[in-house]
Order: sequence, then C-alpha cells, then structure tokens
Amino acid sequence: MKVWLCIISGILLFLPFLFAGEDFPLGFLSYFALVPLFFALESTSFKRGFLFGLLTGFIFFSGLLHWLLFLNAEESSFPLLLTGVFVLVVYQTLYVALFSLTYSYFRKRLGNFAYLFAPFLWSSLEYIRGLTSLGFPWGSLAYTQTRYIHLIQFASITGTPGITCWIVSINILIFLLLKNRKKRLIFIIVIFILFLLPWLHGRIRLDKEFKGSIRVALIQINLDPDRIWGSDYKDEIKEVLEKMIQEAAASEPDLIVLPETALPSYLRFRYDYEYFFRTLLREFNIPILTGATRYDYRESKYYNTAYLFSFREKEHYDKLHLVPFGERLPYDDVFTFLQKINWGQGNYSPGKEYKVFSNEKFPFSVLICFESIFSSLSRKFVNEGAEVLFNITNDEWFGRTSGPFQHAEMVIFRAIENGVPVGRCGNTGVTMLIDPYGRTTKRTEIFTREVVVGNLHLLNERTFYTRFGDGFAYIAVITSLIGLLYPLFRKK
Repeated sequence: MKVWLCIISGILLFLPFLFAGEDFPLGFLSYFALVPLFFALESTSFKRGFLFGLLTGFIFFSGLLHWLLFLNAEESSFPLLLTGVFVLVVYQTLYVALFSLTYSYFRKRLGNFAYLFAPFLWSSLEYIRGLTSLGFPWGSLAYTQTRYIHLIQFASITGTPGITCWIVSINILIFLLLKNRKKRLIFIIVIFILFLLPWLHGRIRLDKEFKGSIRVALIQINLDPDRIWGSDYKDEIKEVLEKMIQEAAASEPDLIVLPETALPSYLRFRYDYEYFFRTLLREFNIPILTGATRYDYRESKYYNTAYLFSFREKEHYDKLHLVPFGERLPYDDVFTFLQKINWGQGNYSPGKEYKVFSNEKFPFSVLICFESIFSSLSRKFVNEGAEVLFNITNDEWFGRTSGPFQHAEMVIFRAIENGVPVGRCGNTGVTMLIDPYGRTTKRTEIFTREVVVGNLHLLNERTFYTRFGDGFAYIAVITSLIGLLYPLFRKK
C-alpha cells in the first residue's frame, strides 16, 4: 500500500510540469502532491523512508525530465544521451530520498514538531540543488504556480524558496486534516489563511502603477535545426532576417532582439554578417541584440555570446553559467585532465563580467538560455543597474515536448523577484513579453516564425529580494539544521 502512495505522489508532482504549456494549468495539484508520501512515511524506519523517497523522486524526475530523451541528437550518441539522462534523474532523486530520510528522523526524534520543519527542509534541499556549477534547480515546486499570479507576488520578498515552503506547508496541513479529523476546522482555517494572506499581498502589489515603458520587437526566427550549420542555409537566413527585421522596424521599437544562435556562425569569421547588421542599423536607426558564438584569438577560447549592435559600438556579453556536460565539463579548469575527455560536450568558456548594456532609454542585461533558471544571476544583473532583462534562447533541441514550456515558465519568476520586465526571445519559442509582476502580455506558439512587438513596463524600484537576496533560503537551511541537531543537544 505504501509503495502505491509513493507512486501517486511522484505522478502528482510531475503532472503540473508535464502540462506546463496547456491552457488549463494543473499547478493546484502541487498543494496535495506530497500528502500520499507523508502518509507513507508515518511510522516507518529510516531505511524504508529513504527507499520511499527514492521511489517518489525517481517517478517525479523521470516524468519531469522525460523530454531530454527526445533531444535532437545523432543516433550513434543516443546510448550516451540515455546514460546521461538516467544519471541526472538519479542525482535529482537523491534529494527527495534525503528529504524522506531526514523527515523520518524528525518524526522519530521530534514527534509532531517534524511537521513544522518539513516545509523548510524541502525548501532548503531545493535551494541546495541549484548551487554550484552543477546546479540544476529544474522542477522547483514554486514553478507550478506561474499561472496564479496573485498568489506568488511574495516571491519579490522570499524568492522561489519561499513559494516552495508555502506549498509544502499546505501539503502538511492537508495531511493533518485527513489524519486528525477532530481538529479539521482548525486546519481548514489555517489553510484558508495561507491562501488569503498571499492573495491580499498580491492584490496590493498589483495595484501599483508603472513608471514608464519601452517598446521592443522580439524575432522568433524558427531556424531549421537540420540545416542550421549548412553554408547555403547561412545565406538564406540573412534574407529571412532582413525581412523580419524590416517588419519589426516598421513599428519603431527601441530595441530589436534576436534569439540565441540567431547567427549560426562565429561572428569573427563572418564579416559579411557584421556588415549586414551595420547596414540595417544605419537604415532603421534601431539597436539590434543578437546571439552568436564568439572566438577570442588572444585567449584561444570560445564563448556563447550576446552582441549589441548600437550607434556607438558593438558590445558583447559572454554567458556566465554554462550548461554542465552540454557546453563544458564542470570544473575542467580545476581538474585539467577533464579537458582531454570528449563526451560530445561543447568547448565553451564561461564569461567574466556581469554585463549591463547601456541604452539611450534603458539599461538592460541578457540571460542566455539556461541562465534564466538561476535567481541569483538575475538579481546580480539588476543590482548592477539593469532595469530590463532579456532572455535569448534556443529550445529547438527539446522538440514538441513540455521542455520548452517548462523552461519558459521559470523566467516569469525572475520578473517577480526583481520587479523588472523580461523579454524572452526563443529561436523556436516560447517568445513572450512579461511585466514586472510576472504577467505575460504576449506569447507565441512553438515552431512558428513570428515578430512580437509590444511594450515592457518599468517599475523602477528594487524589491526586497533584489536588495537582500536569498535570505529566506538561508533561514530554511538553518531551520533544517536546528531540527537535525536539536535532539543531540537535548540528550546532552
């Protein structure tokens, strides 16, 4: 029976992510997704608690990351891809297993006080698995709530760890409601308050007026992945780009944005591309932001780069947080022998500067692809002076799965956390405009060729999260440690 409870929890955990791109959101499932697991963990041994966590976590992350198996890869490299996905799923699963083991310990040593520590424990483990170069915070429970904008505005105070803690608290209360029906009225009232307070805060915050806006054009070029690096296709792309940029320029935006790898070539090796953009810049008098790859002759290094062609000069930002095992092997600069291993990864180097591009009307920074899932990176850019964030990405590798939608939903939190608008421009989508409260004003379908033109509204105020960072996450970690160490001190 308990095995089935774990299976149900695993399924309920990944279903909101599986249908991330659908019109009917399933984020409400996360409010009780952990309830079956809590029942399974009642009066169980540490060993069984760990195994129950392994089962729940494996089902959760297998469902969450299933789209990785559909990445566009050569047939010969599929066994390597399969192995990598399995290792990633198991690695993520260990965090759920560790939660179940520690929660079982809390139940045995702390009794009913374990219910107070559980939300902080889950939240702290989510936070920890997003740290370092191996960090992968994909699947945070907070990201199931992006359609419930009124309820998640307090992310501007706590960041995503606070939203996750709130969700797990609701799960605990529903579990206690079902377990102890004599006190169900008390639990119902507390659950009601847990929804009411965030909603009231959201209503108050959403009533604030904006302090200006900028007009941008995002170009979803929809490059053909099977032809992208062909020499004949590169000339064809220029023709498509020219027509789409002309269409974008007709609406007189303050900035035209192209996606990651919009130029399937090293810009340094293709002077005709640079001349092409310079010509368009002179013709329309509008700055152009585009993704491309960059090779530095002095350092003999490759970079995943965003270029800004403006009236003064050509500026660039090199991606800081590279995809581990995709764009580089983590820590290969420390353990140099890793540089001799070829698992099909890219050979990129991380950038060195938190770049804020200057603009006549607004300063902005760029998050390249995977960088949009890291809260601390966006916060750093905003603290450096960015008033707008742009996320340029190429999600065509994910195919027609839930992957591109899961990726797109995360950047909504970067807007709420920092109170800044975000323009997301994807090669194949999802391309969208997001206001400082996380509301999406325009949104494309995937694998379409579109020009999205609209206004990004400015709030021009730094949020509590922007100023003080991951304070709530630190509180969650410290609280969890207190729960672990308290029984030892009590004995002494």
